[in-house]
Amino acid sequence: LVYGVTAIVGGLIDHGRKSGGLSSYMLLVPILLVSSEGVFSFTTLPDRSTAKATTVVSLSRYEIVERLSQAPTFDSKELPLYLKAGFPKPEHASGSGLNIGDQRVIHFGGGGRRPGVLPEQHWHGGSTLTMEVSARTNNSVTFTTVSDKTPIAHWLRWESAKFSWQKEGARMRVTCVIHYQRLLAPSFYFGPWQSYGTHLASEHLLDSMLDQ
Repeated sequence: LVYGVTAIVGGLIDHGRKSGGLSSYMLLVPILLVSSEGVFSFTTLPDRSTAKATTVVSLSRYEIVERLSQAPTFDSKELPLYLKAGFPKPEHASGSGLNIGDQRVIHFGGGGRRPGVLPEQHWHGGSTLTMEVSARTNNSVTFTTVSDKTPIAHWLRWESAKFSWQKEGARMRVTCVIHYQRLLAPSFYFGPWQSYGTHLASEHLLDSMLDQ
């Protein structure tokens, strides 16, 4: 990204010098504005987004609640290829219950490189994401992030994950909606990548929560 912006800016400046016109320099204005996203409030775009995954299962309402009340299992579901590309990987989880305040602690491994620090300050070993039940209805449960001690916290902030279920014919439709905040800019570059990654993460989490 840095090399690409540098090449574009350098090329426009060279073209402007050779042609002696202002058109190339004028093109620098939107590029500089986009590059300054996140630096100034007036150049900062909305950074909160959602990711959604839905599946239809042959489970009863009671079975869905029972499975969501347990810690997710990640060893039976293979991660999508994109999420294997150097990201921290969920390995196991602990915690149970769907009462307000009940927690899930998800342990991650890998992805130990911390941006902007010395090699000896990188993560070595696992890290955890802790979420707790913050809302509960007859057909939904919402988990809110309590703490995130994983490298992912440098890229985005997990805010909440809501699971809801409703009858669809003889089966049940279960939906997972994740709310998160993007912490990287510019949005035109990091936004689509994070949107795609969080969508895959919501699908993987939903499958892991229901596969007990």
